[in-house]
Amino acid sequence: MNAWSEIERAKSAHDQENYADASKHYEKVATTLEPSKRWGHLSSNYQAWSLLEKAEDLSRKENYNESIEAFKKSAELFKEAKEAFEQEISKIENPDEREKAVELCKASLERKDYCIARVNVEEARVADRKGDHAESATKYDSAAILLEGILEKNADEKEIRQIASMCRAWQKMKTADSRISPELYCEASELFLKAKEQSTKDRMALLASGNGAFCKALEHGTTYEATRERNDFSRAKQYLENAANCYLKAGFDSASSWTSATEMLFDASNYMTEAGTETNPNEKLKAYSLAEKCLERSADLFEKAGYMGRRDEVLRTLSHLREKSEFALSLGDLLTAPTEASITRIMSPPGMTVEEPIGVVKFERAFVQANLVTHQKELVVGEALNLEIQLTNLGKEIAFLMGIEQLIPEGFDLVEKPEKSIINDSGLNLKGRKLAPLETAEMKITLKPKRKGKFTFAPKIKYIDEIGEHKSCELEQAPVTVKELGIRGWLKGQP
Repeated sequence: MNAWSEIERAKSAHDQENYADASKHYEKVATTLEPSKRWGHLSSNYQAWSLLEKAEDLSRKENYNESIEAFKKSAELFKEAKEAFEQEISKIENPDEREKAVELCKASLERKDYCIARVNVEEARVADRKGDHAESATKYDSAAILLEGILEKNADEKEIRQIASMCRAWQKMKTADSRISPELYCEASELFLKAKEQSTKDRMALLASGNGAFCKALEHGTTYEATRERNDFSRAKQYLENAANCYLKAGFDSASSWTSATEMLFDASNYMTEAGTETNPNEKLKAYSLAEKCLERSADLFEKAGYMGRRDEVLRTLSHLREKSEFALSLGDLLTAPTEASITRIMSPPGMTVEEPIGVVKFERAFVQANLVTHQKELVVGEALNLEIQLTNLGKEIAFLMGIEQLIPEGFDLVEKPEKSIINDSGLNLKGRKLAPLETAEMKITLKPKRKGKFTFAPKIKYIDEIGEHKSCELEQAPVTVKELGIRGWLKGQP
């Protein structure tokens, strides 16, 4: 079926982090499956996946409010999918399909929780942008609790584990920002190093390393603010350079500029301290001048990073410095971690780990799925019946189509058949027609009934894979009723 082909395209787009395309493919799957008697219960599941992929795409584009609404809607749809699976389980006769439906029912609940966790992550980022670090920390804590709950049920979810680890570290970092606590910055740094060990991608590992170094810089920076110990100043500068390098390697130019701007604030604070203790008027003036230049550079870097609010804060400090010959720069009001430190572009959202076409088949070799389309449910004797068989090879190797069995019921004549096929008993010989991986094909067949009655079309596709293994695909049954032409029809003439 075309739906299964779209699923494979969606999964491929997801793996390439092209979430917008993945969303479109899952939307097509949901639309295709909805009217199906056999697979209709899967529609809400794929609709939920479509919304989830869309939400991830919006998050990476930093459309926070829209992504929050999309994650909320996706959570609702996964809940509906769970209810649909629960209703369908008792009706499924195939034991493998029934077992897979049970797995999907359980997975839907976990995916709902993941979506709610992502809502909390997005709300944490919004709060952080507004400067409400305490609220941001609370939201990250809520997200981590939900993700850790998923891990208790399924410890093998690597993507969930690394996101949970980052949420815990972000929570501690934002708590430290709200309290300006060296101890909490130290704890946050340790959590980021643990998150680095959980990372499966280089960019996430680099971001975790950068965040860990930045938190260590803030630990020593806030200590320096209180003690004015030169050792803390030097170590803070060193950690800031390490953080900036990690951010640059990961491709987060904005976070790197923020880090450099923060380094300039440290330099300005140091010069202010020297000016405050200097007795020589010329040296005092020189120190204030250097502090002024550092603040100007810091403001420029914050502007380059796109943080205009932080730039304005530095400019106000600079204005105050110019008005007074003596000024104590308060680092506590200006030092926080960069907002981009909690960016979600490096997060690897979980992909499908349960769904498979019909739920049970692996695709290492050829795997053909087909759908029978009948354009008439009722017709009269002698009237043409048009059938379409839609085929898709979801496997990774070529399928060789051998034939279609049980295609022509007794009481029907074959009027039109696909090219390069031969009539064989009640079916067709397809002579080994090739169907490449992810290729689709359509076969049109026309039959004509010779007598009235109720007939059920249940053709079976026979094919072999590249190693010669014989396989088959049973199509969903299609009932057709044939009636007598009637007197009025005879007067008009047979079709």
